[in-house]
Amino acid sequence: MPPTTVVNDHIVIEYSQFQLQDSAGFHQAGALDVDATSPWRVVAGRGGARFHSDSNDRDVPVRLEAWDVEPDKPDTSWQTVAQGIIEPDSAEIGLRQVTGEPTEQQLTLVKTGPHHIRASLRTTLDTDNEEEYETDIQEEWLIQLWPVD
Repeated sequence: MPPTTVVNDHIVIEYSQFQLQDSAGFHQAGALDVDATSPWRVVAGRGGARFHSDSNDRDVPVRLEAWDVEPDKPDTSWQTVAQGIIEPDSAEIGLRQVTGEPTEQQLTLVKTGPHHIRASLRTTLDTDNEEEYETDIQEEWLIQLWPVD
């Protein structure tokens, strides 16, 4: 079974972060609490989710998928980095920079209400290479969403 809706988008990473924000905007994903004392990848909750990237100040491709039911895990070229539940206030959701505007493309969810989120990542980051800079990293995100039953 294929996803109900797919958006292939991209986002400029600022401060090593980007957001997934519902179009209603009653609750800002950027306001979700993050424990800055420990490593994190995704924080999900009211309004959307915040993502922590290995990149900074560069354009990164992001594929958003809406599903009726939980999809199979992505193939082994992807690393699932986080799962959680978002609580959007609308059925339209899209990417947003930390300090900028949302991207033009919006993903239409199956329905309004809580959704599971699975974030997966493909990256060239070599954790053994301390000399690697965020501008040397190639990364791509896959974000899958499906309704909470």
